[in-house]
Amino acid sequence: MKRETYIRLMDWGRKTEGRTRCIQDINLFVTLVVYAIYPMMIFGLLLRWDVRIWKAVLVPGISFVLVSVFRYIYNQERPYIAFNYPSVVKKHKIGKSMPSRHVFSAVIVAMTCYYIWPPLSIPVGICALVMCFGRVLAGVHYPKDVIVGTILGIGMGMIGFYCF
Repeated sequence: MKRETYIRLMDWGRKTEGRTRCIQDINLFVTLVVYAIYPMMIFGLLLRWDVRIWKAVLVPGISFVLVSVFRYIYNQERPYIAFNYPSVVKKHKIGKSMPSRHVFSAVIVAMTCYYIWPPLSIPVGICALVMCFGRVLAGVHYPKDVIVGTILGIGMGMIGFYCF
């Protein structure tokens, strides 16, 4: 993303209070939905003594750690730092932009839902897609950050749930 594109996007998002609030609220809403569904699903597996609970906990957990380590090592600047122009959503992190852990987490939760109960993966997948746009519109990630987060979430989910 070029600096001019980023500035145009942030200016569009800040043009009205309604747009700013909408971007902030959508980012918060989809994050809360995904992060509420996952523990409820785990709790449901636990109540039924379903053996799939092990994969449902370990695959996202191990994947999250691996993505976090990669992100720490790669340590890409966030767009609002690189372009010296504030984001729509207030953030204070300097680096660790790539990949987006929010998007990765939403996608790996969608993959977990697909493994446990496929119909639930559709709304969670939609939330992940909305999150992709929301994180870029908020100015906290580059498009490639959310794309890589999505690819890693799908890839690690496929490997973890269907190859082991």
